[in-house]
Amino acid sequence: MLHAEDTPRDSLCVLQSHDSILDAGAVAKHVLNRDASDVLWLDGFRHGELLGPTGFVARTRMAEFLKRLD
Repeated sequence: MLHAEDTPRDSLCVLQSHDSILDAGAVAKHVLNRDASDVLWLDGFRHGELLGPTGFVARTRMAEFLKRLD
């Protein structure tokens, strides 16, 4: 388990609103309340859907985040 307090400043937390494994809303609230990292919220996505064709835009946003770290 990773706690918000343990995340590096330049972190991206990617959450899918219909995740069946965790309560994405609670995780987002926890991370945002502690200003622990940026959050990419994928509304309407299920667990793992980010990897499919509908996740292209989200993957692009993740790549842009990583480019900014350089």
